[in-house]
Amino acid sequence: MTRCNRCGRTLKAPTATGLGPTCERYVLGSKPKRAPAVERRTVKRDELTPDLFAEDARQAVRRGFAAARERLAA
Repeated sequence: MTRCNRCGRTLKAPTATGLGPTCERYVLGSKPKRAPAVERRTVKRDELTPDLFAEDARQAVRRGFAAARERLAA
């Protein structure tokens, strides 16, 4: 039965450092991230699309306020 050198937790199998997985991450830092298998391309966006969505949202809010005014007036 092997124990962690730092916290004394029982380990399932001995490790090269003598530390458990949590203590190893704390002391040595996390493992470096792997490089992606497929290189990702950047997304191309046009300048008009965000304005169209923003204008639709503004119009929806205005419609909501108009409907609320009509309900209150009735």
